[in-house]
Amino acid sequence: MIDLAKELNKSQLEAVMTVNGPVLIFAGAGSGKTRVITYRIYNLIKNHNIYPSSILAVTFTNKAANEMKERVEELLEHNTNCQISTFHSFGLRLLRYYSKELNISSDFVIYDEADQEQLIKKVLKNMNIDHQKYKPSSYQNKINRYKDNMYSMEYIKNNDDLLSLPLELEVYEEYERLKKINNALDFADLIIKSIELLKLNNETSLKIKKRYEYIMVDEFQDTNAAQYELLKLLSSEHNNICVVGDDDQSIYSWRGAIMMNILNFEKDYPNTKVIKLEQNYRSTQKILELSNTIIKNNRLRADKTLYTERKFGVPPIIKMLVDDYAEAQYVVDKIKELIKTGKYKYKDFAIFVRTNNQTRLFEEKLRYANIPYIVIGAVSFYSRKEIKDVIAYLKFIVNPSDSVSLERIINTPKRNIGDTTIEKISMFANINKISLFDACLRIDEIKEINSSARERIKAFTNLMNGFINRAKTESVETIITDIIDDTGYRKALEESDDIKDSSRIDNINELINSACEFVAKNEENPTTVAFLEKITMFSETDKIDASKNYVNIMTYHCAKGLEFFVVFMVGVEEHILPHIISIVSEDEAAIEEERRLCYVGITRAKDILYLTHTARRYKYNDYYYPKVSRFILEAFPEYTADSRDFSECNETDKILNKKTKNIEFVKYDTRKKISSDVSNGDLSVGKKVRHNKYGVGKVVWIDDRGEKIKVSFPSIGVKLLATKVANLKII
Repeated sequence: MIDLAKELNKSQLEAVMTVNGPVLIFAGAGSGKTRVITYRIYNLIKNHNIYPSSILAVTFTNKAANEMKERVEELLEHNTNCQISTFHSFGLRLLRYYSKELNISSDFVIYDEADQEQLIKKVLKNMNIDHQKYKPSSYQNKINRYKDNMYSMEYIKNNDDLLSLPLELEVYEEYERLKKINNALDFADLIIKSIELLKLNNETSLKIKKRYEYIMVDEFQDTNAAQYELLKLLSSEHNNICVVGDDDQSIYSWRGAIMMNILNFEKDYPNTKVIKLEQNYRSTQKILELSNTIIKNNRLRADKTLYTERKFGVPPIIKMLVDDYAEAQYVVDKIKELIKTGKYKYKDFAIFVRTNNQTRLFEEKLRYANIPYIVIGAVSFYSRKEIKDVIAYLKFIVNPSDSVSLERIINTPKRNIGDTTIEKISMFANINKISLFDACLRIDEIKEINSSARERIKAFTNLMNGFINRAKTESVETIITDIIDDTGYRKALEESDDIKDSSRIDNINELINSACEFVAKNEENPTTVAFLEKITMFSETDKIDASKNYVNIMTYHCAKGLEFFVVFMVGVEEHILPHIISIVSEDEAAIEEERRLCYVGITRAKDILYLTHTARRYKYNDYYYPKVSRFILEAFPEYTADSRDFSECNETDKILNKKTKNIEFVKYDTRKKISSDVSNGDLSVGKKVRHNKYGVGKVVWIDDRGEKIKVSFPSIGVKLLATKVANLKII
């Protein structure tokens, strides 16, 4: 038996030992929330004799769920039947088992975001809405938010201020109709349909509610309205629900998360026991002091202050670089420098960006330095075209009603089945209210299609029928291998002149490897349906492999839940962090979420934290001069490194050294300095000068010290230049 009092601190022990009734645990960053949940499960099973099957723990990522499972099994020294999964995986399992209760076919497929967008694009086309002007993704986002907020069609109709796109409600209704014909559910449906199941108030819904005697929820601050409703229904029978989260790490409002769920929990669950976990086991005290100082500027939050016993360590380092090129080089140089100490490996480093477009320069510099890296949040393996093609075949053969997948594969690889033929088949399907594949099977009835095209359709349906029958009994790696070969997909890639197709062959071979691994780990259920469920639930953080030694580049949103010894927060500037959209909106709630993003970034760092910003940044073929982020100024009001005049850097450095020991400031430029052959005294307003890039222009303004100059160029207008580096020549 484990002595819990020795394994846990006072607050953690209280959270683990409080078994019955509603429990709200505010778990600060790095405070051991996963440890608390896993030990709580251990305590329930070992010390209270609760059946493992009566315990449900839900979280948001496969990575977190798998880590939780592994820890519980390690504590109990055997596999357990308690269900630990993501929200969507739980909903999927529930609906597979009880699909008949909702008149859903049990072989439904799950549409990921790409499938969903493709179906919406089809709807827009059918309704003559220009999908170039009105993006399918815009409709997709609105539909998903309606579902996350549990807005019914009737509610939307009665609140037309919610509508902002042409024929938005009609598109939504048609999307739902086609999805039903295709026997498909999207991710939001997995939660919505589960709620419908639990609201039936019949024997089945009561059975489900009675089964889950103890419910635990991780990352509760990230729940949306639908997920919250699902939890309320599940816990309604026993009222033993324990939620763990941190309002200071609520950063997903853009995808429907409602931070107020955690702040209002006590109102919905009377007599809630509230426990705060404030001792941090990850970062040094200096890093936590910075995070505490910044996050306390948020007005809407539960009061808590992180502390740690790691009193020693490097203070957070704030660096101002000349430009974004220098910033990227600085990060790479620091990685090389720290690697040489022998204390760190590449996988111990992370570079955090606010938006994906910031990664390019860092990737270039890392490649040049031969430093291995991975970009988390870039195109995932399962989103590559060739992988999506093969997965579409799999989705179709387990659910022949899936028209989205069928339209993707019917002429992939090329079978001379053109768009016109597909449109005629689709029209026949709509008129007869049948699936697209059923229409293909009745191809002889479609007189508008010529005989040669009909024969090609018949050859395709015969091939597919063979796979449909085989998928019911054969393992998934065999099916994938034969699809790639028998459809001619591999041959088409091998015969292609496109150099990229050789790497696509490697990718489909890797997919086969993935299927083989899946079969080896799931000997009892190596079906195509089970494999599809696994890869459909794949998330970006699942790409992180602790055994691989590479620098990690990711956005702050992807960094949530992770930790690294050395963290670089780059571009900590106004318009980047906080993002320009939040600034322009003038919405304090949006700024507070940006501040939480900053807090998340800081609290990922274990040993060393760098925050970088630039004096100038290149954008749209020109420089602009950003201000340092307000979040840095909130922590260090004396920080004055906002100068747009590079010559003032030395003076700024002196000011900082006098006022604080926590900031290190340097001027750092990786590119060769270009000296001007023009001295300050040579210049005067009205003189003509030549610039290497902008051509000939006229001086229209000079500052008092002659260090800044404005030149009017006929082709582009007035430019502000630094005299020393502009390399101007007087004409």
